[in-house]
Formats: sequence, C-alpha cells, structure tokens
Amino acid sequence: MNIIPDNDVERIAALRRYQILDTPPEGSFNNVAALAARIFNVPISLISLVDEQQVFFKANIGMGNAKVTPRGVSLCSLAVLKSEVTVFENAPNEPCLLTNPNVAGSFGLKFYAGAPLTTHDGFRIGTLCVIDKLPRKFSKHDEGVLEGLAKIVIDEIELRLSAITERDKQQHANEELTASNEELLSSQEYLVEVNDSLAASEYRFRSLIDQSPVAIATLKGRELVIDCANAAVLRIWGKDESVLGKPLHIALPELEGQPFLQILDDVFISGKPFYGNEAFVSLAQNGMLMDVYVNFVYHPIIGKNGQTSDIMVVANDVTEQVASRLIVKKKNEELSVLAEQLSYVNNAIPQQVWTATPDGLLDFLNVQGEEYFGKPAVDLIGDKWLEVVHPDDLEAAGKAWSYSLTTGEPYQTEFRLRTENGDYLWHLARAKAYIEGGKIIKWFGTNTNIDGHKRLEQHKDDFIGIASHELKTPITSLKTALQLLDRVKDQQPPSPLLPKMIDQANRGAKKISGLVDDLLSVSRMKEGQVHLNKSTFSVQDLFSDSCEHIVSEGEYKVLIEGDTDARVFADAHLIEQVLINLLNNAVKYAPDSKTIWLKAKQEADGLTIYVTDNGAGIPASKVPHLFDRYYRVDHSGKQYSGLGLGLYISSEIIKRHGGEIGVNSELGMGSTFWFTLPLASATQ
Repeated sequence: MNIIPDNDVERIAALRRYQILDTPPEGSFNNVAALAARIFNVPISLISLVDEQQVFFKANIGMGNAKVTPRGVSLCSLAVLKSEVTVFENAPNEPCLLTNPNVAGSFGLKFYAGAPLTTHDGFRIGTLCVIDKLPRKFSKHDEGVLEGLAKIVIDEIELRLSAITERDKQQHANEELTASNEELLSSQEYLVEVNDSLAASEYRFRSLIDQSPVAIATLKGRELVIDCANAAVLRIWGKDESVLGKPLHIALPELEGQPFLQILDDVFISGKPFYGNEAFVSLAQNGMLMDVYVNFVYHPIIGKNGQTSDIMVVANDVTEQVASRLIVKKKNEELSVLAEQLSYVNNAIPQQVWTATPDGLLDFLNVQGEEYFGKPAVDLIGDKWLEVVHPDDLEAAGKAWSYSLTTGEPYQTEFRLRTENGDYLWHLARAKAYIEGGKIIKWFGTNTNIDGHKRLEQHKDDFIGIASHELKTPITSLKTALQLLDRVKDQQPPSPLLPKMIDQANRGAKKISGLVDDLLSVSRMKEGQVHLNKSTFSVQDLFSDSCEHIVSEGEYKVLIEGDTDARVFADAHLIEQVLINLLNNAVKYAPDSKTIWLKAKQEADGLTIYVTDNGAGIPASKVPHLFDRYYRVDHSGKQYSGLGLGLYISSEIIKRHGGEIGVNSELGMGSTFWFTLPLASATQ
C-alpha cells in the first residue's frame, strides 16, 4: 500500500522545524516511553519520527541501540497515515504485513499499537508505539491511554522547541549586549580622552542607550539618581519617564527589602562590577507586584578623579525563559510521580489495586480486579463499585470511607464483594491518601481476599459449638448412669438395672475418649509430634482388621477385591485408623448402602486403596473442603454428629506417609474415597 501521504512535503517541513531529528536521547521522552511499556506490560516502546527516507527513534525502550530504521519497513509509516490509533493485535494475519521483514522475519513482531504525534497545526510527524512479540488484545480504553501519552510527547516536543527558540533569542540578546557593552566602554574611554567633544559624545551615548533593544539605565552618584533610562528598562520597571531625576529608592519603592539597593552601593564603593544571572525581583507593574527574572550588570563609571561617579545598569528580561524551564521541570516531576504511581498500580500482586479521586470516586482498577468482577474497569469507576458490595455491608463500608475522606486518615474495612459468578467473598479493603501541599491528591487502595481466613474463623466458632454439644451428650449420659449406679450399688439382690447402667456408662466414656483422642491427634499433628512406626504388612491383614467391627454387627456387608496380596511399608496402626474412619463414614453418611466395596490396586508408583458406597453422594461445592479441619458434611437437611476432624486427621496421616488422599463423588451415584501408600521393597 502507498505509505506517502499527499501532504508529505509539508509534513516533513513541519517535522524539521522542531530541530529534533537525529538528536541524542532525552530523559523526558525516555520517561514517557518507559511509562507506556509499564502501563501496557510490553517489552518494547518507541517514540518514532517519520522523516523522508528513515524513521528516527527519539526514545527506545527494548530495542537495544537502534536509532533509525528504513521508512519502507516501519509500521510507524502506516500509523502516521491516519489520525486514530493504529492497532495490529496479530500482525501476521494482516494482509499488508505479510512480507514485512519485522513481522515475517526473525524479529517476530506480533503486536503493534501506534498513536500518531499530531502537531498543533495538524501534521502527523511520528508515533508513540508499543510492540510485543506475542499477540494481544488492545481495548478502546487502551487506545485512549496511548493517545493521552502521545499528547504528552507532542507537548514535550513543543516545549523543547520553545526552549530552543528562547535560548536562541537569549544568545542573540547576549551577543547584542556584549557588543553594546564594548561600544559603551569604548565611548567612555573616548569621553575621558577627548574633553573638547564631550557634548557630542554624550548625545551619541544617550542616543545609543535610548535606541538599544537591551534595557540600559545610568544612576548618578551614590544617591543613585536616575540620570537616563531607555524604553526597555522603563518597561521592565513598569514606569515612565517621570522617574528621571529621582533617586532609585524613591522611583521604585518596592525595591525596599530586596538586595539590589545594597548591591548597587557596594559597586559604587568598590568600583567593581556585579553580574546577576536569572535574578528574581519583585516590581510594581500596572499597579500590581509582579515576579520578574533578569540577567543584569551593574558597571561602575569611573570619573576623572579615579573614583566612581555613576553606575551603568544593563539588563535583559528572561522571565519567559525561566518560566518555560520551570514548566518543563514541573512536567518532568509530574511524569516521574505518575510513573512511580503507575508502576505500583501495575505491580503483579494478587490484590485488587485501585485509585480514587480526592472526593472518593473510583478512577482506576487493575487487571486482577477486572478478572475478579468479570467486567472492565470502566463499569466500576465512579460510585459504581458500590453495586458489587454485599447489601448488608454497604452501611459500614460507607461510614468508614466517609470518615477517611473527611479526615484523610487511612481507610480500612471488611466487606463482601460479588464475583463474576454471583458469589460473595470477604475482602479486606485498605487505602491511603497521597497528600501534597496539605491537600489530598489521590487515594491508593487494595482489596485483599480474606474469605478463606473468615471461613476458617467461622469453622472454629462452629467447632466450639459442635464440640460443646458433642461432649455434653455423652457426659450427661455418663453422669446419669453413674448417679443411678450410686443409688443401686448396695441393693441386695443386685438391681437388674445394674448391667444396663454399666453398659451406658461405658458407651459414654468410650464416646468421650474418642472425641478427646481426635482432639489430641489434631494437636499432635499441628505441633509435628506424630511419629511413624513403619513396618511391612499385607493389605489382606489391614483389610481384615479394619472391617472386623462392621462385619461382626451383621448389618453391612464389605466386599473385598483387588491386589490384597500386596505388601506396604507404613505405620500399620495409623493406616488402620485411616481405613476404619473411611469405612465408618460410609456407614454413617450412606446408611442405606448395605454393601461397601473395599479394593486395593497395585500400580508402578505404589498402592491405591478405594472405599466405595452407593449412597446419596456429595455435592460438588463441598468436595474441595472435605479434608479441611473442623469441616462437617451436612446436606440434604441432615446433620451428623462428630467434630469434623476424621478426614482431616486421615489426610495428615497419608501426607506424612508421602501419599495422596481424595474422593470421587456424584450426587445420587455414591462416593469413592481413596488414598495411596508406598509398596514395601524386597529388603523391607
């Protein structure tokens, strides 16, 4: 396609007037390019200027030492053809780029987005572009951000041109000032040597002062009476010719308290000139005190007696030059602060990172936040974020936020936020104000997912209630049995209730002992005090010992199959505890499943044991939590006794053996719990 626009001659002329082609790197442009690379998380960012034959890189992030590239192969040559952002999300699929060496060659360009650098008079002289070697999406929001950064670049180019122009003006003025000084000194020497032509020389001297483009005045005597002052110096002073013949301190009373009157007196006494560079002076202009910056010389004029008779003041107003430099400096400082803030915002942390305006309206949300809520940040900015807060948490969150906005104190609260699936998860929200000059400029905050922590706290609270209930029942039963035993212990003949009470007391004691054993097991595991006494034993023996209590009752049937001749190397007592717990759970949670299947399967890396029932199954939402501490499976309107520790203890035992434990379940299709163990070696 044709990459030469109709106005290319005018466009190149507009580019070259900025005097920026083939110039060294500059910090302000490098900062913008680096900022673009950080914002869009790409390896390459360039500020390109498209000349007649070549594309010059004013800023280069990620392309090594490259400075120029031929115009015919640069994608920036395409980007300057239109005013909108040019985006190739997957460059190899673009027909116009099929043979482009940057795309088809070893460089492997896959993604390109370039915003044109448009001058104030409408010429597109180059681009700010971001490049990646991987395809990627680029939203309208991203295009807007890139366009904003491109405007900053063109502002920097305009400021740079202003500084160059001002520098040239200053250099020309200084050259004129030097020439004028040389001529004035020559005139002064001529006046000393030729007394008979004093009148003519004085006239010529005053004419030179009046017509000089540089501000010049002469101050007579130590009283500093204004003897002559040209239009340029009167313009700087903000006065007219009525000040002639007046002492300087009366003509310019605003100089009182400023250092200039004292400097002039020192020059008069010492006879030595004084040079000021970009000196700040406050002068009354048009009835208002104005801040003015000047370069000036106070030069003593020596009389016939060898003493100072007058002082010549030569000055140049450099206020605009200083103001331009200060603007550039402030802009660079703002860019540095912005780069630091955005670097923090785009840091690859798991938290949702956001910023808000001083009045509390959300204006930025990072990628993690967009992924959590399942919507772009633009749908959450302003006060729209309130829509994803749980209705029950809105009041407390709003009060905390209002307090922080009023006082500037850090913000911290806990609330539930809705996921893209409609679930609400607990988050800890924190924010801190960025304050400058005593004013809040921006709020920086994070939302940290604490749902697991909150759930664990709830499990602990539930566990305390469950443990209290579970212990209370057998203790009450044991206490009742002991009271009755105490009443009938001395009866003769012995009461027929005696065996029943003893049996009831034994069951209560056994129940309490089991609950306490579970609690002690959890405590020992948490403190790392469980020691494995490993030995070699057969799977057949393990199955027989573990099933005996179920088979002996006659209500349930256990079918054993698989590689029961296999031998494992493990702690037989603890593995039996695991298997008994799984068998008891099959009876407990699937009471209608009168058959339980127990299977051993030998594999290359160990042995897997399966316990299967054909009960109601377990909901998929509960499966991930089955092996959590204190978790109890209560579903289908049924509640089961126990502390919720059995599967957790079993899981810890298997993990300490280097094995795995898990469950396969489907509602209405039963459940299969399984765990793996290491096989015994030939020498064990």
